[in-house]
Amino acid sequence: MVAKHCAQDSAQEEAEDEAREYQYIAKLQKNAAKIKQWLTDHDDRKGSGGKPIKSNITDNESAKMKTSKGVIKAMSVSAR
Repeated sequence: MVAKHCAQDSAQEEAEDEAREYQYIAKLQKNAAKIKQWLTDHDDRKGSGGKPIKSNITDNESAKMKTSKGVIKAMSVSAR
């Protein structure tokens, strides 16, 4: 009887794990599609050396600034 219950518990846990994995995969695919769409809609930003710089999907106009206290993330002019 105990072995039967253990087998049922294992089967239930496996089903829950599989459902969680499918949800995680769906979330990753959704995020990947969002990033791909963003990349097709926005051009590369060029830095002072002419090289492309990293972009931020949430606020593409924001940038890191060096200060006497270290490097901080600055807001874009349009966000203020």
